[in-house]
Amino acid sequence: MQQDKRTIKTERAIRQAFMQLLRKKDFAAVTVSDICEAACISRNTFYGHYADKYLLLDRITEEFSQGLLTQVIEKNADNDYRASVAATSKLFFDYLEENRELVRMLSANNAQFWQVFSQHMQEFMLGIAGDDDRTKVSVVYSCSA
Repeated sequence: MQQDKRTIKTERAIRQAFMQLLRKKDFAAVTVSDICEAACISRNTFYGHYADKYLLLDRITEEFSQGLLTQVIEKNADNDYRASVAATSKLFFDYLEENRELVRMLSANNAQFWQVFSQHMQEFMLGIAGDDDRTKVSVVYSCSA
């Protein structure tokens, strides 16, 4: 089902306002009122999309991790990313580098950011590691680093 264009526009405005505020101050100092003012929306509109600012941060973190997995798969569309755990790991770290500012803001403001990121990376990498126990140990170790 396709989302309404107004909903998409409002979501985008909320996220952009939120990220803009995180560039200026810590997550703890950002209020829903700040987000609403910066996004030019009402509090009711905000709460129609998110229960609170914590859910907003969690969703952005989750979407970042999912975007990473999508990019790894797309960049390896012509290759078998399953063939090389090392090459796939490099793509993960390239993605972090390409999104350095977002990573900095998310990791500084979401205590679970690295845990969520590591969990997604580990699940994905274990899925391509095959049955080799040494490779699995290497994946778990690398992802926890």
